[in-house]
Amino acid sequence: MSALSKRAAEVEARFGAEAAAVWRKYHIAAQLARLVGGFAGSVVLGALHGGVHDWTSLVPVATTALWATLTQMFPQVPWLLVRNWAARMPASPASTPGGVGG
Repeated sequence: MSALSKRAAEVEARFGAEAAAVWRKYHIAAQLARLVGGFAGSVVLGALHGGVHDWTSLVPVATTALWATLTQMFPQVPWLLVRNWAARMPASPASTPGGVGG
């Protein structure tokens, strides 16, 4: 069980399911903001100090910035919650038997 799942269980036991859902939503939003902020900051710093001269030289800087940010965040992602969320997502009609695409 991940640290986020344990903390969410504590919040749910203490304050109820609604508070735990709000807490999870806040945590996910905070992680997404961290990803965007880390990526944007790395791209700006890379562009300023790396001698980016045109848009084509910005692509490696952006790729490296995204990779570095994701590598830093990877251990803290609540993978169990992500998996459970993905399992609850409804299937698209094209992927179900008898659907528009099947």
